[in-house]
Order: sequence, then structure tokens, then C-alpha cells
Amino acid sequence: MIRAAFVCLLIVSGIQTKELETSEYVTAVKGSAAALHCASSNKDLKLVLVEWEKTENRTKLVVFHVATNATTLHNERIKLGVNGHRSTITITGVQPADSGGYTCIFHTFPDGKIEGKVYLDVNGKKLTSNLATNIIASVVPVVIAIGILFLLLYFGHRNKRIHTPNQINVLLHNTSDANNQDTARRPSNTIPPNSDGEVPDTDYFSVALRTSL
Repeated sequence: MIRAAFVCLLIVSGIQTKELETSEYVTAVKGSAAALHCASSNKDLKLVLVEWEKTENRTKLVVFHVATNATTLHNERIKLGVNGHRSTITITGVQPADSGGYTCIFHTFPDGKIEGKVYLDVNGKKLTSNLATNIIASVVPVVIAIGILFLLLYFGHRNKRIHTPNQINVLLHNTSDANNQDTARRPSNTIPPNSDGEVPDTDYFSVALRTSL
């Protein structure tokens, strides 16, 4: 009786389906590698078997036997990793045909089968090239603006250095010409010497009067 009840318990637990924690939605570039994850948060779970398959046609991709640590691959581009209650498959050289749903299956005791689903989306375009294009498009205008500002500052400083000495020279030249003209217009107050070569004594009033005349 007890043995029969135990067998019934195994049958009931085997048809139970619970959800695993997965990466849910994964995007990849054509030709790159895509990693799909699934895991159980129940640390007391006794894992017996791990399977990955395509959801649409239930095609098996890889099977891992925990007791023997043996892996059976059904696709050469797939690598399997199992660490505790976490499993990862890495698909190398992904193609658009690899897009679709993937199912991770944990066979456990005594909880039975636990599943989780991941969707893979393979893009035909290279995201890296688009990223590089966006970076170039945003950086180039900034570089050009900095270059224009640098040129304006450089030529403005250069013109200031060139014109300032010329202006000073013009001002000095004009000042010198004005002094020369003023000197030329200024009358001479020199009193000629007498026949003996001596300057005659003349009072200041006489000199001033002669100068005014």
C-alpha cells in the first residue's frame, strides 16, 4: 500500500509544470553568439535532468544528466552550462532562422518537471555599426564647432598683435610731426651779438616787446 502511494505521488508530481526564472527575451546580431538562461530559486530542489528544446517543434537541442555529468548535444552550435540550479545555452553564429522560442526543462525529484521559456530575436543588421554611426553623427558636429571657435580665437588674437603696434607707431609719428610743426612756427628770440661778439645787455621788457613785434 505504501509503495503504491509513493508511485502515485511520483506520477502526480511528474505531470506538474512550474515556471523557471529565465532571461525571457534575448536579442542578438546575426553571426554573433546568444546566451539563454534559466534558473530555479528553490535551493532545495533535487535536479535530475536538464533539457533545452525549440518551443515550436519540440526539437531537442541538448540534454544533461546530472547523475553521470554527461551531455548529449543535438546541435553542434550549442554549448551547455549547468551550475547548481542554473542552466545556460550559448548558440554560436546565430542566424535569423534561430529566432523563436526556446524551452528550458528541469526534471526534478520530487517536484517533477519545471519549465521556462526564452524568446530569441536575431537581427540581420549589425547593431555595432549603427552604434558607431550614431556616435560619429553626434561627435562630428561638436568637433567642428570646437575647431571653428579655436580658429576665431586664434585669428582674433593674431590681428590684435598685428594692429596694436602699427597704431602706436602712427600715433608716435603724428605726435612727432605736430611737435616739429610747432617748433617751426615758434619765433626765434635770439638777440644777435654786437660787433665785439658780445650779446648786449637788454632788459626783459625790451626783449618781450621786440618779440611781440
